[in-house]
Amino acid sequence: GESTKSLAEIHPEHLIVGIDKSAVRLKKHKRTNRANYLLLNSYCEAIWEELTARKIRVDFHYILYPNPWPKSKHLMRRVHGHPAFATLTRLGGDVELRSNWACYVEEFHLAMLMAGASGNIAVLHNITPITPFERKFDKSGHTLWQYKGKLSAD
Repeated sequence: GESTKSLAEIHPEHLIVGIDKSAVRLKKHKRTNRANYLLLNSYCEAIWEELTARKIRVDFHYILYPNPWPKSKHLMRRVHGHPAFATLTRLGGDVELRSNWACYVEEFHLAMLMAGASGNIAVLHNITPITPFERKFDKSGHTLWQYKGKLSAD
């Protein structure tokens, strides 16, 4: 919920939908009076499928500190290795992925290039963390990586 609230402040003209499969994490969120966000206890894949079925385009996607599933046998659990990745690419919009694992961000970048998206990778410096994971990794001295790209809505 913390990152959703932060993104709602950054994009006050948009409805921000925070999706997390962890009901425990969502219950920790203290609701504010901001009317432009909501939290869903779901999987991104299901939401992406529903949006695609309804032909709804998305302006922004933020994929923030997902579990990178580091073992090669778990590739299909990563966002870019999952069969639903193709659904994400049909939604259009700006995409930002953040992680403390460089390999994960590099793999995502390559998958986005293969999907026809333009984008780049950067190291984040002197940031105001927008998620509890980002704050934890930043405080512990991890390098924080960011992919930013753009999907066409075709």
